[in-house]
Amino acid sequence: MRGFSIDFSESVTIGEPRLLIIASYEMRVAVEPLSPSSSRLTISIVYELPRSGFWRIVGLVLVRSYSRSCLRRMCRDTQRVLEVTSTVRA
Repeated sequence: MRGFSIDFSESVTIGEPRLLIIASYEMRVAVEPLSPSSSRLTISIVYELPRSGFWRIVGLVLVRSYSRSCLRRMCRDTQRVLEVTSTVRA
């Protein structure tokens, strides 16, 4: 089994975040080895909608597409890093 390191960096906001589509969120990432040459990457986002009326409605309308876009980008970026890492180590 080959090992690799992944750097998941996140900016941390002190105090109440000022997000428009979602109020707060938690990202979860899990890498599960399936065989010596493959792994399963699981990424999820748990979020709360904004509390105020207007932004809550905007959040209800946009949150699914926004979340999917974020998850797709995270998967694509992780795949690129892993492909480069496996090419370098091969």
